Amino acid sequence: MDYASNQLGINIFNAETHEANIRSKKMIDKLGFKEISRIGKDEYLGVENQLIQYRLSL
Repeated sequence: MDYASNQLGINIFNAETHEANIRSKKMIDKLGFKEISRIGKDEYLGVENQLIQYRLSL
């Protein structure tokens, strides 16, 4: 993200994970992303889960 921001001028980053993916959610939160929506469902570890979308603006 540093390279994308500093070298390419990209200032908005999006991320998406499954509600049940706790490790991914913790990493996304630690990076400073904020939840923006809960749209869609997808299979994760054999179970249908809610998808969570995040955004980070630098």
